[in-house]
Amino acid sequence: MWVNFGFTNGDILDQGGGGSGSGGASSASELTVSAYTKSGTYALAATDLQTNLQTLVDHDYQTDAILETHMVEQSAHLSKNLDVVFVTGTLLGTDFPQFITSGTTDLQNFLGLLDLKINSITSGTVGPIGPSGTNDPFNIIVSSYTSGSYSLVSGTLQSNLQSLINYDYQLDANLRSHLANPTGAHSGTAISIIADSLIGLTGTDAQSAISGSYQVSYNHINNPSGAHAASAISFISGTSGINASDVQAAITQVKTIYTSGTSRLETVLGITTGDLTMSISGTYLSGTSISTDLLELDSALNAHVIKTSGSHAASSISFISGTSTISATDAQDALNAIGIRLAATETTSSALKFYTVMGGCGAVAPTANQVIGFFVFERAVTLKATATLDTMAYGNALTVATASTTCPFKKLTQANVLTSITGGQMVFASSAFAPSFANTSDVSFAAGDALIVYAPATPDATLANFSFTISLVLS
Repeated sequence: MWVNFGFTNGDILDQGGGGSGSGGASSASELTVSAYTKSGTYALAATDLQTNLQTLVDHDYQTDAILETHMVEQSAHLSKNLDVVFVTGTLLGTDFPQFITSGTTDLQNFLGLLDLKINSITSGTVGPIGPSGTNDPFNIIVSSYTSGSYSLVSGTLQSNLQSLINYDYQLDANLRSHLANPTGAHSGTAISIIADSLIGLTGTDAQSAISGSYQVSYNHINNPSGAHAASAISFISGTSGINASDVQAAITQVKTIYTSGTSRLETVLGITTGDLTMSISGTYLSGTSISTDLLELDSALNAHVIKTSGSHAASSISFISGTSTISATDAQDALNAIGIRLAATETTSSALKFYTVMGGCGAVAPTANQVIGFFVFERAVTLKATATLDTMAYGNALTVATASTTCPFKKLTQANVLTSITGGQMVFASSAFAPSFANTSDVSFAAGDALIVYAPATPDATLANFSFTISLVLS
């Protein structure tokens, strides 16, 4: 607040104070001010002018400080903290009664309601915002209308739209229930049909029609006459030589051919009368009935299949040598030639039958008396003496022995009796890669016996990574 005091020629009337000067006061403290009150706390006191001026300055200072604080305080200016007062009878006061329960709301809420009101108005020429002329579905009034059991009631558009939604929901639920119900209107007895004698469709409903059609189909399938009679089934002869046009005539011709004593059966089967023996002299089939003929034919064929002589003899079966060196022309001679050659091969190779076993050790040197070879034989064999053994056994080591190393042989019988083999051993000389093999005399092993090769009782410190093979002779 700013207060201006005007003085003329530096003089002021004396308001009751003494003081110096030419007939007036010389200072504001000498002037007296009358009391005055404006709106409660704002007042002039009945005291000197100086005091009242200082009071006014203090008021202005405090007001300015409060105003500066208020202007920078954000919370006081938030729209939710600003009140909007609706005065009854004004435009805003009458247009928003459905949203506002009292005469006062905050600015934030008011702006939101105003935006909602504007958005509810559709494009086009509308009346003023409010109950009259508005497009708000809460306020548009719908006239009543009835169509069957469906109707619009005299009320707001919003309530009628909600009723229509409920109608649609219930209609959809009823329709789904009806579609999924196999009874009632969907029962076979409830579905009507039009009978058609041309196609054999009888009855007045689907259930009886289906039953009737099934019975007609069943009767047809199991009926051996009519369309299923042999005379009603067409026959195409092709290259068979049968010139009948239906199955019945074709069967009759076949029966006539095979009961007339001709050689047609021999031609068809590719056999001779010597291989196919019949019980009826002079004919191939008795001809009493088709089933009897077929049974006799089946019996004759079975007898032919299991026959080992005649056309089934090895001498009657031809042999084509192809790329083989067998020059025979029939299976008997070919088998004879093969047997002769096998016998000759058996004779020349009998002394060359061997049984070879293999043992050894990995990267780590074997421990004392470690088994480095264990061989169980499934047939009788012989470990030959040194003279032959040394040409039938071989070995090699990647890491040589520091000193001479001897690995002894032992025999384990099927009865679990372990014995040493005299002179049987494998010896790695110092720094030698290949070992030597020795055995005093031949040693026989029966089926189930085993040959075991051991590491020495005092193993070499370096010998490792070695392998060996020993061939025994089959007994």
